[in-house]
Amino acid sequence: MIGALSPNTPRQKLRFIATEDVNDSVRTSIRQFVRKLGESRSWLVGPPQVIDAVDDLEDNESDPIQRVGGELEIFSALRPLELPRDVDKQHLEEVTALVEAVKKFSQEAKLAFDFELDRTFVGTIEDGSPDRTLQVGLLDEWRKQLESN
Repeated sequence: MIGALSPNTPRQKLRFIATEDVNDSVRTSIRQFVRKLGESRSWLVGPPQVIDAVDDLEDNESDPIQRVGGELEIFSALRPLELPRDVDKQHLEEVTALVEAVKKFSQEAKLAFDFELDRTFVGTIEDGSPDRTLQVGLLDEWRKQLESN
């Protein structure tokens, strides 16, 4: 699968970030969740990684923005690029597994997460439920594209 791809194939990062401020206990819980998720299967590019960073301040903001969550790197399929079908299918399976795990964690930990693909908002999970943007706009549309090819 990966052997057919150039080492220079562009990649994208799918991130899930807690939407509220987190204390040290929640931060530790998120870190453990991401590490356990990474060990749960074999990942095409690599396992999800922990995000725990402070974003640069915007001109009109006085407080730094904490970003705590995880990110999964996947090969880019943005046009004009085209991934081999088996690679695209495996990435969909990985992203679906990640979303399912975040849904469960969200419900158990009472946390909401925003999802971003290269810093572009693609949906939210709150109380274990994905919004329409994430479920229909990302996952279902991706599945339809694979089925039509």
